[in-house]
Amino acid sequence: MSAMFRKSGFWRIRRALTVRSSVSSNALTDSDRKGIAALAKGGSPLAGKKVLVLGDSVSADAYGNYAKWVTVLRDEGFFPSDVLNNSQHATGFVARYTGDSADAQNDFIDRITAVTDKSSYDLVVVFGGINDYIQSIPLGGGTGETDRDTYFKPAVDYFFTYLIQNFTQARIAVLSPLRTYNVYKNTAGVY
Repeated sequence: MSAMFRKSGFWRIRRALTVRSSVSSNALTDSDRKGIAALAKGGSPLAGKKVLVLGDSVSADAYGNYAKWVTVLRDEGFFPSDVLNNSQHATGFVARYTGDSADAQNDFIDRITAVTDKSSYDLVVVFGGINDYIQSIPLGGGTGETDRDTYFKPAVDYFFTYLIQNFTQARIAVLSPLRTYNVYKNTAGVY
């Protein structure tokens, strides 16, 4: 864990959001917002930094009727005002939204490789994987299971290798998906 995040309270925010997300409503309360604002008081260590968030509907304001965590952290001054939220509903490392063609979404690999100014980011936050589980993407990684467009493990390996090799100035923060094994059933039976 980087000293910047320990001092900034980022991990306390993540823990608070994780605890909050285990209740029935994912919307943040006024108390949550005040706590986040208090952590950013006196200036965020991310002020003047370039931040990219890549995720799914948990992070995308376009899905749902409440502000998501990225927007709250930006609005409360923890994230810079120009944070790039590259999050899309029903996507993952392999998972793609399969609705109408007008609403078709790219997976994480398509979106991270399309970023043009890779070396200019100071922080990349990745929050996803739940849609790979929900869509029963096979785990893969065994003999003959190396196709990153089909299997989860090869896609994750490719994604993070690409991220590390191309976002050379950025710190990388990875947030794991919400625990939903008792809500959604995965027919692949492997994770």
